[in-house]
Amino acid sequence: MRCYIITFILLNRYFSTEEREIFFKEGEGDMAEVSVHQFTALVVEDNEAHMEYLTYLLKRRRVNVIKAASGEDALEKLDGQKIDYALLDINLGKGMSGFQLIRELRQKIKYEDIPIFSVTAYFSHYDKRALLEEGFTDLIQKPFDYDLLDSKLNN
Repeated sequence: MRCYIITFILLNRYFSTEEREIFFKEGEGDMAEVSVHQFTALVVEDNEAHMEYLTYLLKRRRVNVIKAASGEDALEKLDGQKIDYALLDINLGKGMSGFQLIRELRQKIKYEDIPIFSVTAYFSHYDKRALLEEGFTDLIQKPFDYDLLDSKLNN
């Protein structure tokens, strides 16, 4: 019990109310998880392995992730939520493409100015200038690593 009280005191001392989220196990009163989310990102990726890896990398940055496997799923899950940035795969298989999704997002006032990154393995097929003209902020080429992702998101 002392450990939890000390942890709570330290969290209160070093983190603002907005930065702290403390979850307790239902009925047990034990601290289950302490997480500090500074940003929220939408990640749209149809490949499950890529989605999990990208989610892992973002969570290392303490980013809350809204995951969607398709453009339609992304629009449904967003439903007006605030996000700080988005990472969109270009080739999403069935349904709308990343190009169609960014057009939809940019039409909404809430998302017209947020950074939106194109995530693709087919960089040679796309001209970076064309991606920027579509409204993407930058390109993140697959395979990606933490340092690459971190540098893109910090700019």
